[in-house]
Amino acid sequence: MQHSYSNLLFFLVVNGHEMKFRIGLEP
Repeated sequence: MQHSYSNLLFFLVVNGHEMKFRIGLEP
């Protein structure tokens, strides 16, 4: 269970970073 939770949190963080990067790229 702990591993699954950590995996989900990691996915959310990566997804957030990617979205932020994409927003920063586009004006």
